Amino acid sequence: FARRMADVTRLLERVAFGRIEARLAQALLDLAEGGVVQATQAELAARIGSAREVISRRLDAFARAGWVATDRGHVALRDPAALRQLAATLV
Repeated sequence: FARRMADVTRLLERVAFGRIEARLAQALLDLAEGGVVQATQAELAARIGSAREVISRRLDAFARAGWVATDRGHVALRDPAALRQLAATLV
């Protein structure tokens, strides 16, 4: 029970205090299989506790930076090292 409570507390801290960009980068890295994430923007938003519109804007920014390429229902990771660096800024 104590371990479960600690996990929930850690998750709440990440959602409450972690930057959306860092949480999204970590989610993309966690879900990637062969450098591709098979998930919709709505699924990514639900996973990190955000809104689909926010995820859309952040993915567009990642794409402009050359980190990802997006298409309907999937995200190809172009620069996983950059995403790892961003994800490392999580609380």
